[in-house]
Amino acid sequence: MPQNAKTRFYEKIIGEMYGTLLNYASLRVGGSSAAADIVQDACLTAWEKIDSLMASPNPRGWMMNVLKNHIRKYFAELSSDSRMKNHLPDAESGISDSAAFNDLELSLRTVLTEKEMQIIELKKRGYKLS
Repeated sequence: MPQNAKTRFYEKIIGEMYGTLLNYASLRVGGSSAAADIVQDACLTAWEKIDSLMASPNPRGWMMNVLKNHIRKYFAELSSDSRMKNHLPDAESGISDSAAFNDLELSLRTVLTEKEMQIIELKKRGYKLS
């Protein structure tokens, strides 16, 4: 496939998903600058594996899986460096505003599994993630 077609596809999918990816990463890592770094790493992986992304029947799901893998890697690296406790968000951090959850839910509904959406619903109702 011509490079221009790959570039256009990449720019379109990242342009459509960047906010969703950043919101999801922020929820998982506490909204720190680490979330932006993780999303950038996921975008780099998408570019490096653009042929796989383009061949996927669900490019949005593919991108979310890549992001989730980068989040797992982030926490694994923190754990292996014995720095996890200093970097994990506390139980009170993250999104607590109901309107913010509603906006996030709408943007994530197309890429998250039903179980992940249930977790967001429980958090919205006041349950703590542990």
